[in-house]
Amino acid sequence: MSDRPQHVTNGASTNGASGKALIAIQGKDPVHYGMLLFPGFQALDVFGPLDVFNSLSMLYHYPIKMTMLAKTLDAVETSHQRAGNQMFSHPETDCSQSMQIDRTFEEQLQVQETGTHGDNGKGVIDVLIVPGGVGSRNDMGKEIEFVKRMYPRLKAVLSVCTGATILARAGVLDGRRATTNKRAWEWATSNGPNVNWVSEARWVVDGNITTGSGVSAGIDATYAFVADNYGENIAQELADSAEYVRWTDADHDPFAKRWNVWGR
Repeated sequence: MSDRPQHVTNGASTNGASGKALIAIQGKDPVHYGMLLFPGFQALDVFGPLDVFNSLSMLYHYPIKMTMLAKTLDAVETSHQRAGNQMFSHPETDCSQSMQIDRTFEEQLQVQETGTHGDNGKGVIDVLIVPGGVGSRNDMGKEIEFVKRMYPRLKAVLSVCTGATILARAGVLDGRRATTNKRAWEWATSNGPNVNWVSEARWVVDGNITTGSGVSAGIDATYAFVADNYGENIAQELADSAEYVRWTDADHDPFAKRWNVWGR
């Protein structure tokens, strides 16, 4: 393929996606994405979607902006041990990575409310991405409050894995269809008694919220989001460039059987 793919106008995917754009993208309008981070996040939940949007910006020259968000400006680690959760930790091993933070939740909320900002032109966020990870089982009070206050000011939300539990606890999934990690199904769904949980789904789109299943499903959910909002041809070109075989059927989910949540 060429280094500069032919521009494709905004369109909608007809396979495994919602069928309509969630955000109004005309030509090369800028879109500002925000990634919510917390100690103990799952690396692929974050880096999978990030790579898709990085490639979209690089190959198609879309003026995409991405801001890393957390409750403080301290670097946020994937480490479960230092996040205070020992579920999958062992004292002799601690392989982890950290992410630098651009803005605190409170700083971004002020930008959303006032429209004023002073750093690199990064203003109001249009789309919020919420990953999961073992850290989502810790105290998520600040993250939940942030989502609750941000949602009315957003064009769309994309969650990955147990990130859906943060959305559920914020109340933004009440009355909606959604999915989450199948291995963590019992705990995850207990956080949203008013959510219409879909046990057999790679991802689910309901209104302006896309929820992905476990970990790697976030990549497929992100490609589906790109297909809806930038065009199916663009989504497929990005996947081909990454030498990634897309999961294009949102309802095909063998992990529902693997983790015994089929039909629940």
